[in-house]
Amino acid sequence: MCSFKFKQSEIVLSIFRKKTLSFFLFLVPLFCFCQNIELYKQYNGKYDYKAFGNTLNISPNSCNIQTQSSAVFSLSPSQNLISAYLYWSGSGGLINDTFPGDYQVSLNGITVSAERTFINNLQDNKFYGAFAEVTGILNNFGNGTYTVSNFDLTGNIFPGSPYCNNETDFGGWTITVVYQDNSLPLNQVNIFDGFESVSQFNNNLTIQLTTLNVMDNMGAKIGFLAWEGDASLAVNETLRINGNILSNPPLNPQTNAFNGTNSFTNSSQLYNMDVDFYSIENYIQTGDVSATISLTSGQDYIIVNNIITVLNSELPDATVSFENIEIICNNLVEINYTVFNINSTGILPAGTPIKFYLEGNQIGQALTNNNLPIDGQETGTISLTIPTDTVPDPFTIKVVVDDDGGGISTVTEINEDNNEFQQIISLAEVVLNLTLDPDILITNDDAICEGEDQVIGINSLTPIEAAGANSTYQWFFNGTLIPGETGEQLTVTQVGTYQLEVTYEGCNVTDDILVEFIINPIAGTPTPLIICDQTPNDGIADFNLTEADTDIINGQTNNFVTYHETLAQAEAGTRPFSKSIHQYSS
Repeated sequence: MCSFKFKQSEIVLSIFRKKTLSFFLFLVPLFCFCQNIELYKQYNGKYDYKAFGNTLNISPNSCNIQTQSSAVFSLSPSQNLISAYLYWSGSGGLINDTFPGDYQVSLNGITVSAERTFINNLQDNKFYGAFAEVTGILNNFGNGTYTVSNFDLTGNIFPGSPYCNNETDFGGWTITVVYQDNSLPLNQVNIFDGFESVSQFNNNLTIQLTTLNVMDNMGAKIGFLAWEGDASLAVNETLRINGNILSNPPLNPQTNAFNGTNSFTNSSQLYNMDVDFYSIENYIQTGDVSATISLTSGQDYIIVNNIITVLNSELPDATVSFENIEIICNNLVEINYTVFNINSTGILPAGTPIKFYLEGNQIGQALTNNNLPIDGQETGTISLTIPTDTVPDPFTIKVVVDDDGGGISTVTEINEDNNEFQQIISLAEVVLNLTLDPDILITNDDAICEGEDQVIGINSLTPIEAAGANSTYQWFFNGTLIPGETGEQLTVTQVGTYQLEVTYEGCNVTDDILVEFIINPIAGTPTPLIICDQTPNDGIADFNLTEADTDIINGQTNNFVTYHETLAQAEAGTRPFSKSIHQYSS
């Protein structure tokens, strides 16, 4: 937590001198706006890290700031870059402050904008930090010189400005690089970051590092990125881990840990910033899952931006997920799940339990079948019964790996809090309801005439594909399977009962239709219609054609007659007469 201690009195003459300026401090607390140091990223495997960067200060608090600086970076052929993170910081505040920070810079000519930002106050002065991932840029440029430019704080740092008056003027950048090397032991690399500070107004800072997992303290180390430290100020300035003072003399003595140095290059000219690391082999123990970092300062203003630990670790990390549930058939559902051992430094053993829960109640269980190596995974399938008639809608199915059934882990893992996966399921969305129309419909006319091949099948208005793109079909005739007939439609030529069975992922539905052929009608010979010409004698008469219907139908049932002007129209069934009376001219 960020806090300042202050002495109350009516008027206190305070030596704000992080350097040499006197203030009258009234009964007003000193506020600290900051972000607590917390875990940002964790890497497990044959990993380590290095850092490089540079200051913009040409000397300690010189009130003469540059707008760019460079540093050299390289990895050996056996080292593969995994991730790279750019941190930059300086004297300035938020964008809308009187003295804003610069939240957009260039790295080797490529514009980089802050993805995350930090802020910290020392009385009325603000100091900012910025962060961006630059893995792609480093992959592109490889080994060589890196320049951060367009980093302009000249509007904040000039003679007479508050930062120059207080000698708190600084700017700088660093890139933290995580790399993989097969010659390394299995390590856990933790990147913690935030923006917490100590000063004469806040003499003590305690940071609790959690989610550690120490299997062996051999080679263990811790690194720091800190801003605004001064080599010339060392009033009760200490850095401790688990109560033990850290030092790296002569670069970083016990009483002046933050003194403008870079442990990676052994430079002592990294003015007003520190990129340092320390061995902590003797200060942690096997089995430790946390560490306490303590900083003190009686005068120097120090902002801690990141802390990185590298610890030997050989543990699995079991996680699990399952595919989206699309169908529940006959109260049964098949869950296709996958167990992972991705972010790990050890094998996940075979026989690790997997529990399945419906609304908090266990409804199934399984075990891993194989030893899962680092980055390994294993798939499985389990059939679960879902009481769809009593379960709430929606409901939750949860799967937990490495669970003894009572929420207790059976395998020691890197992270014991990432073993669950769940899905909220709505019955309305996933219960398959394979339905056809009340009857399979004939796709052409409603009647099938004798001697004509006709097609029957699913009503095109309600296609079965709505039930699932992987539906399969099988036709039967009078209860006997018709070999090879596996489509949505069937051409029929015989009288009888036809049945279609549709199956989708174990669910099936059937429907049938009785096909009866209508005998083709034979037209009878009608009695000629004769009418005498009426007055005047114009050769035109009206005939009622329907008088011939009875003769033409000749006693056949379910038939009717239409009349057309031409044979072609009659055969096509087009343009029937709309009236039964028709005039005819002789």
